[in-house]
Amino acid sequence: MLEKHITLARVDGGPDAGFSLEPEEFKDFVQQSRAAFRALGKVDYSNTDSNNCHRSLYVVEKIKKGEVITNQKVKSIRPGLGLEPKYYDQVIGKVASRDLEFATPLQWNDIK
Repeated sequence: MLEKHITLARVDGGPDAGFSLEPEEFKDFVQQSRAAFRALGKVDYSNTDSNNCHRSLYVVEKIKKGEVITNQKVKSIRPGLGLEPKYYDQVIGKVASRDLEFATPLQWNDIK
């Protein structure tokens, strides 16, 4: 909310005349205020890509095909493009079905 005093002519005097705007000045004040308000944009708290806020299991150290998957090589991090963290205990101790590079989101077909 903005408040501004307006007068038809400052020369008419009055207690507010010194800090009041005349009609043309007030018109410009309104236009500039509206432009500033539009420049602020709109706040949008929605998340169009829900995977960004979820965690999933990722390879954090290279794993070779046939190698046992250990807790040092798989971590739960963002984004949620791999297996859900609730499957962590089902993944640890399993064998890699293919070579897995660093930062690979872990999938069921990556383990035996």
